[in-house]
Amino acid sequence: MLPNAGYLISVGLALVAAGAVFLVWVANRKRIAAETVGRAEEQALRILKDAARDADNSRKETLLDAKEKAHDILTDADRQARQERQQAHALEQSVTRRDAQLTERQLSFERMEKELLGRETTIAQREQQAEASAATSACCGLSGEKIAVFTAAVPPSPGYSKRSSPLCCGSRSNNKV
Repeated sequence: MLPNAGYLISVGLALVAAGAVFLVWVANRKRIAAETVGRAEEQALRILKDAARDADNSRKETLLDAKEKAHDILTDADRQARQERQQAHALEQSVTRRDAQLTERQLSFERMEKELLGRETTIAQREQQAEASAATSACCGLSGEKIAVFTAAVPPSPGYSKRSSPLCCGSRSNNKV
């Protein structure tokens, strides 16, 4: 039985050794699996932290970009409003200047109209005086100097005619009758 017993012991030892190797292998696999899971968990935590940090940075960048854009829009709106105010002011000044020019022109036209009216009146008076002197000189034979003195002293009336002139010989004869 010995040969069998040696064989059985060898097989038993081999089985015990195989069981020990298997246990070591299983323990090693568990350790490796635990380390792998630990590294995976650490990596997952690191990735989560990085993702959270990146999301926070991205949110901050987006917020900063939005603030910059809002600032640019406000700046542009202020610039545009300033330009529109300047244009409105320039237009207002132009309208005021044109109004002043029109007022000045109107006053100038009124002065010219009064001056022309005065000239027309003077011309009408001179025409009446000339007609009176011409009528007198034609009727009575008076000289131009005497007629000028007389017509200056007695201006013609509005209903003046040659026949009603006090200088006309015909009116003297009519008055005497």
